[in-house]
Amino acid sequence: MRIFLSALLAVLLSACAPPPDPAPGLTAAALNPTLATAAAFARATATYEADRREVTRIAAFEALGRASNRQSRLVNTLEALDLPRPDVRLITPEMLPTSALRATSTPEVVSGVGGVTIAAPTLDPNLTPTPTPLPTDVLPPTNTLSPDAPRLAGVVTTTGVDSNDCPLSPTSTFSTATPEIYVAATAFNISPGDIIASRWLKDGAEVALFDFAPDFNINGACIWFFANQTDFPFTAASAYQIDITINNNIVQTLTFTVE
Repeated sequence: MRIFLSALLAVLLSACAPPPDPAPGLTAAALNPTLATAAAFARATATYEADRREVTRIAAFEALGRASNRQSRLVNTLEALDLPRPDVRLITPEMLPTSALRATSTPEVVSGVGGVTIAAPTLDPNLTPTPTPLPTDVLPPTNTLSPDAPRLAGVVTTTGVDSNDCPLSPTSTFSTATPEIYVAATAFNISPGDIIASRWLKDGAEVALFDFAPDFNINGACIWFFANQTDFPFTAASAYQIDITINNNIVQTLTFTVE
């Protein structure tokens, strides 16, 4: 009987109780998509940040490897040059350029001993260098010689001349039995009144002097002088010299030997 009364009381109380409030369930249902979106965004953001940190770590590791390789090559180069091995901790790294433009590096050339040699900068072959002006007190003398001035070319000593007065067999060595020693040249711009002379010296002393004053123009023709044993004896072990002058100005000096 008591059990029946207890059950009847429970039924009566539940019938009198107010219905449950549906607002919390509706609020949860409305917020569920927003919370799901926020959770997905949080997961995506965390994944991106993790990936970026991984890329940064890999880049830093590769940069460290390159720096280590360059450091080793530098040490090898210094050792190849017989220089003391440096303490790598004292090597100051080069500052990277701060400009947005890409820096142009000096080309590196690998040397035969495994080190690195910095190549010299390549100069523009079309670039005309700017001449450095000389001080006024050391300026080179100005050549005022006129192209029409009298001159001699191809001055030689020889054993004889041909029919055109040009040397037959030029030589600077003669024997004590040589009958005559010639000096010949090609004359240019020689006018009447010009004086061409040959001054012969033996052991520093003048032993003969011959001059020639043409009364006609000479331009491209051969002229000659000669000395024989009657002018001075051709003896061995002596120093011989011939000074050629035009109008008393030495234009050529020759030496020869006698054996």
